[in-house]
Amino acid sequence: MVFSFRNTSAFIASLFLPITTYFSRTRVGIAVPETFSMNVLSPPVQRLQHYLRVRTDHAAPSYHEAITFLNQTTRTLLPRASFVTHEFVKGKPVAIVSIQGTDPALPAVMLNSHTDVVPAEQDKWLWDPFDARLIFAHREWRIYARGAQDMKGVGLQYLEALSALVANGWLPHRTVHVTYVPDEEIGGVDGMGAFVNSRAFKNMRIGVALDEGLPNEGPAFNVYYGERQTWWLTVKVTGSPGHGATFPETSATQLLHAIIDKAMRFRKLQFDKMNATGADLGDVLGINMAFLKAGQPNDKFAAGYAMNMIPTSAEVGFDIRVPPMMDPDELDDIIQSWLTCENGQLCPGVTYKWIIKVKNPSITSRVPAENPHIQSFLEGLSQAGISNRLKHGIFPAATDARYLRMANVPCFGFSPIEMTPNLLHKHNEYITMDGYLKGCKIYEKIIKEMAGPSQKHEDHQLDVFSSADSGTDGDTAKQDL
Repeated sequence: MVFSFRNTSAFIASLFLPITTYFSRTRVGIAVPETFSMNVLSPPVQRLQHYLRVRTDHAAPSYHEAITFLNQTTRTLLPRASFVTHEFVKGKPVAIVSIQGTDPALPAVMLNSHTDVVPAEQDKWLWDPFDARLIFAHREWRIYARGAQDMKGVGLQYLEALSALVANGWLPHRTVHVTYVPDEEIGGVDGMGAFVNSRAFKNMRIGVALDEGLPNEGPAFNVYYGERQTWWLTVKVTGSPGHGATFPETSATQLLHAIIDKAMRFRKLQFDKMNATGADLGDVLGINMAFLKAGQPNDKFAAGYAMNMIPTSAEVGFDIRVPPMMDPDELDDIIQSWLTCENGQLCPGVTYKWIIKVKNPSITSRVPAENPHIQSFLEGLSQAGISNRLKHGIFPAATDARYLRMANVPCFGFSPIEMTPNLLHKHNEYITMDGYLKGCKIYEKIIKEMAGPSQKHEDHQLDVFSSADSGTDGDTAKQDL
């Protein structure tokens, strides 16, 4: 078997690393044993693997283990920075790494990431999703792990970039806060939602923030200025039960089917609009069925349900994503039309419930007069050599950025991942080793521009910043130095 290498790191690693080669119908690759990777791989890659191995997947994320790792990593990379933790909700810590600017009166820069990840179906992955193995596949070294793209990689790239800047004598004009929040994957109410309403957040005086973006499969980088709003709707129809051999005029499942049919016709209009106009996913309304249930469970039947009973009730859940350009009142009217009969009232037996209904159509402005931080952000991308490879748009899903925008903080969604498929919440999520290290360099340029120009210092020592710890709002706070 002959391997060709498209980058130097892949070639060098292949020379020195003892490897195991896997061949099967489902996977071909070379896995680097953990014991050897610890001796040969660069420290940034080792740190990423360590972080990815911390089990912060729902429904039982090990948040405190993640915070302990982040504290230790901060001590290693930024020994003079402060590390403060808050628990605005018990058991759900928020960590803040801070470097004080030379002009702390200026609004601060916030670099945000979330510590939680979605679950992974281990039997559907080619590699253990929580082992963070380094695999040579498709002519590149890849780290396969849940959270590699979403978004533990970004969370550590912030620290690696800041460490490199400080090591070269740089001091920021603006104070820089790197924040790690919980629960983004389940709505963020107890994470960023609680954080932005705290006194600690207000004391930070955030002027601009960065949060997560999405990978780009081509040689481009995605930048987001807004996001679709999440509307989660459940609809339940209750009717009369009956024998499966009868022929009732109406039933719960029949009426629910009519509602689903209306919703799916509307979905097709949006799908056709996207295809006809070439619009991005974030620019159109999205609707999908999240669940559908009916029937009487019964293990005595081969199907697992009683096959001779017309069910009393049937229920469906819709995941609706609303672009910020769409009129929410108009959409409300459309949804009501799915549920009402000719008299304009809810059809008999129909009830519905909004699980989440976000109405915050805010977009971070790209007009310098309205958002002066856009210039420094774009200049950082230019210094990184990627300004001509940007794809601007609306994030198609929900992130913690919406809480920041609701607090009137301009926020850019950006993850420096190119030439990589979008595998968020999917099987076999990975990030390439070279791509990860390149992303650290990109963040160096962005942070340097957004927080202020480089300054050489000799006797000046990096001050520990602790104002993020002032004011506890009843939460528990801890500062580790």
